[in-house]
Amino acid sequence: MSRPLPTEFDAADDTYYAPTRPIINGQHGTIKGEHDLASQCHYLLGHARTPIVRTIFNADQSAGAGLQPYVVGAATEGLVKAAWFVPCLSGPWVNWEIVALVENTSVAHAATVRVKRASDGTYVDINVPYTSGQWTRVTGTLAIDTARSYDSLQLHPINGTTGEVRVHDIEIRYAPLGSVAASKFTLGGVTFRPFDDSEVAADAPLSVAFRNRLYANLEFIRRAHTDSVVGWSDSALYRVAAYQYTSVGYTVAARIPFMAPAHKSYLRWGLYGFVTSGTGYVRLSTLRSRAAGAVDYEKQLAVGWTSPHTSNLIKYDDTNMGALTCTPGESDEIMIELKGTNATLMGIVAWAVDP
Repeated sequence: MSRPLPTEFDAADDTYYAPTRPIINGQHGTIKGEHDLASQCHYLLGHARTPIVRTIFNADQSAGAGLQPYVVGAATEGLVKAAWFVPCLSGPWVNWEIVALVENTSVAHAATVRVKRASDGTYVDINVPYTSGQWTRVTGTLAIDTARSYDSLQLHPINGTTGEVRVHDIEIRYAPLGSVAASKFTLGGVTFRPFDDSEVAADAPLSVAFRNRLYANLEFIRRAHTDSVVGWSDSALYRVAAYQYTSVGYTVAARIPFMAPAHKSYLRWGLYGFVTSGTGYVRLSTLRSRAAGAVDYEKQLAVGWTSPHTSNLIKYDDTNMGALTCTPGESDEIMIELKGTNATLMGIVAWAVDP
């Protein structure tokens, strides 16, 4: 038995399923049937994956004069150049897909873009050939620690023997599936059960249970869809921090607009920040929740910014923290406020989840 996984979505006209049409399995040229419905359900599971990280870099302190739009490599793994707090979904997804736009100034030696899991040090090295011009696209996959609910990913560009590797831009998402496993997966009380070809064969009986299973699979896919609101990191070795303020009272550092997805009323999040000295704080809220009188989430920032920045991470499940509330189907904004001496926001990732 096999489980169909098409390479593209082929929407079927609803006339193929009208009351006067016979129930067929499909796979008959332009005639659509139950096999096609199952196949498209598998397609959505395997291929409809949105980015959780999307970052365009500014210049770091190792770059030459000017405001070059990239972070640069070091001779060894060295310091973390960027970091993101990311969710690890329950389901069939076992790899992160990483896409970076890079440059390698060496005319003789390849360089490396390394992305590492902070939880255990597992990493992938993405090769950057020598003489790679500006905005060269490179890709790689990094295994997800599926036993975790979340992790932090770190960027380490590594130069070759000569020249310099430069990372302009990076995107990270759950890697598409090459096949659909026979296993079932449960998320939020909803179970995905794949379809085998034999279950939708021409002589296979169809039932209400089959249709309920199809609806449950679609609901699982909706719940598992990573509706990322923001996935940004500043250059960890920044020349000029993008969001840094000195203030006795709170200063609005950033406002991030988003449209809350249907049925999803919470935002889980993780951010990196610090103050250079003294005491500083960060405060998070959404505009709608603040207008409704809801409690904002406030936490003291760590003093100092030292790789690998473990102490600088603040996340939704820390003590006295929580997920931000939003209204499904409505536009809103995340508001991030800072106070203290050089209070600095270095990165934030947020994504929508069901109640």
